[in-house]
Amino acid sequence: MIRFPILRFATPVLIDTLGPDLKHWCPWIVDTATSLTLIYIAWEYKISVFAFYSALRGGRVFADALFAIIVENAKAGNNYCPIIGPDWDPNESVLDEVIGFLIASQGFIFQCTQDYELPFPINFLLFPFTIVENMIRAQVTNGAEDSLYRPVPIF
Repeated sequence: MIRFPILRFATPVLIDTLGPDLKHWCPWIVDTATSLTLIYIAWEYKISVFAFYSALRGGRVFADALFAIIVENAKAGNNYCPIIGPDWDPNESVLDEVIGFLIASQGFIFQCTQDYELPFPINFLLFPFTIVENMIRAQVTNGAEDSLYRPVPIF
């Protein structure tokens, strides 16, 4: 849908730039540049969606673990939080969701401010995992025959 308006706008500019001898390359250049730009935008959007989802999951895991520890300590007699007793049920309260969403929002903001990259000491320690992640990303993006999403024959 966007290809024709961009082609209509960019072709005269490219013809003036390339000259009459190379004007037959203009549609191909515009088409390729448009495709690459839209693929990049889709890739960045997908990274944002993954970051948001992982932040939500991380906040939920943190809240579940935190309240499990608080309830366990309350059952042992060490009640650090007067709101939560030994018989506290997370399904009857929204407190765990509030804490989970607060942690998730901080995690998502951190990922956005770091441009979805690992900061220095962590990126050095997790470098082997980064290599594996980039290999998987390349396979999925390029649609290689050895991709992880290839259908498996039944017989």
